[in-house]
Amino acid sequence: MKVLGAVAATLALPLASGCLLFSRGAPLGPHYYDPEPPRPVAANAGPSSCALELGDIDTNDDLGQSIAFRRSLYEVGYYETRRWTETPDNYLRRALVRALFDEQRCHRVLSGDGPTLDARLIAFEELQGSPHRARVAVRVILHDAGGVISEATFDAVRPFGAGADDVAFDEFVAAISQALDDVVGHVVELVSSTPATAVSPGKR
Repeated sequence: MKVLGAVAATLALPLASGCLLFSRGAPLGPHYYDPEPPRPVAANAGPSSCALELGDIDTNDDLGQSIAFRRSLYEVGYYETRRWTETPDNYLRRALVRALFDEQRCHRVLSGDGPTLDARLIAFEELQGSPHRARVAVRVILHDAGGVISEATFDAVRPFGAGADDVAFDEFVAAISQALDDVVGHVVELVSSTPATAVSPGKR
């Protein structure tokens, strides 16, 4: 009987350990963040002042759904459980469409030899430090059949809270949304101030 009791106790140990493991809950899954809050389109009161084709909108290979952070000028990391709902180039593309065409700043051209805007997202990240900051950087090239009309890199940084918990991380998401708006505003200014994009009455 003593032998049977010892065997039963030995078998019960792993079962009890398993119950303890399961009682702690399953490993936390990824948290998804969306930097595109719902907002109404602010229509431009005047007619479109430029004509433009939106070309390639892409991103650096290191910018995927995993949210990037930078501890220093050279060290880059990625959160294991914090991700964007999409790859960030999609946010850039929609922000450009909204600012340029939905708000009627430019007449959208689908094909032709007119000006085309290409954009590459080169930074979409959290800058850790004091204070923490959200950074967005975009490289744009405005070109036509004759060559490059204009090119520039726009960089925007917005400070936010410490980023130590989910509430503060929401502040980071809000800050990077504002930084994206800042960069897109610079792109709109570049396009609007370029004579090659001006719309003549006969082309509208």
